[in-house]
Amino acid sequence: MKEPARRDWREFFMGHVLPASVFTYLLIGRAQGIVNSFQHPGSSSIELIQQIVSFAFLALVVVLFVFRRPTVLRSGSAVAGIIALGGTFLLSIPFPTVGLNIHPSMVLRLMSEVLVFAGFAVSIVSLAWLGRNFGIRPDVRGLVTSGPYRWVRHHLYLGEFVFCLGYLFLRLTPFMVAVFFLWCALQYYRILLEESALGTVFPEYEDYRRRTHRIIPFIY
Repeated sequence: MKEPARRDWREFFMGHVLPASVFTYLLIGRAQGIVNSFQHPGSSSIELIQQIVSFAFLALVVVLFVFRRPTVLRSGSAVAGIIALGGTFLLSIPFPTVGLNIHPSMVLRLMSEVLVFAGFAVSIVSLAWLGRNFGIRPDVRGLVTSGPYRWVRHHLYLGEFVFCLGYLFLRLTPFMVAVFFLWCALQYYRILLEESALGTVFPEYEDYRRRTHRIIPFIY
């Protein structure tokens, strides 16, 4: 009886406590940014709204990690875990800013702010519908086919791509463009792993896959 209890505690810690703690740390940093924006009102209103939406996204992630469903099918592959972590945190790494344009044009800055806001908005809606089935690794907790998932299978990745593209607009160096494309490759392979796992558990997933688009509505 001791070994299952120990395993349950380990799974609870690794699957709930640890990821919730990591995103809580990011959430605190975002909250500090919002407070600084109010204390030093030099930023644009769009940027402040962007920060608030980002805070809401991270807060929802923390809640879902705490209360998410148990795993139906677990991916035991170390490669799958590394790809999932890379797709989640690669663009959060504070890479060197050598060659960075520290004074982007007003148009480029506005485009960045709009994309980041739109991306976070799409991500929040996707997370809300995904609910307790959310996870980082390509593990299966359930199948969601309602709401926005009625037409597109991976809204969350679409939202992440949009807001990361917005961040890239303010960091346009050859190195960061290469990092962005590496991140896109990791995310795409992550999608393939998730679809394979879902197809293994749910026989109806093949029909769902045929009548929906993977990432971009009406296109792909």
